[in-house]
Amino acid sequence: MWQSLIATCSGGTPANQLIYTGNCKYGGMTIYDDGTNKPTIAVYDNIAGSGRELSPSYEYSVGYGIHGYTVPADEGEEVKIGIYVAITCAGAVKVKIWYK
Repeated sequence: MWQSLIATCSGGTPANQLIYTGNCKYGGMTIYDDGTNKPTIAVYDNIAGSGRELSPSYEYSVGYGIHGYTVPADEGEEVKIGIYVAITCAGAVKVKIWYK
């Protein structure tokens, strides 16, 4: 069963968060932005902000408060070390990371 954890960035303070440690499957992310500021988000197979990228660092265009992608539940990318997310933004953004 897919699980999720939310990482939050607000007020221009970067958010770097370890989501999971160990082997699992990365199922993608859903981005909830403030509709004004473009967040830059990267997801790594690591316990820090480096290593193999699961979702390469990318500046996402602002939307209507929700956008992103998820991998169908019967798929997912193998993770060997852990899931770590790094977020920078000028405003507010929440990123829901899916894993199992």
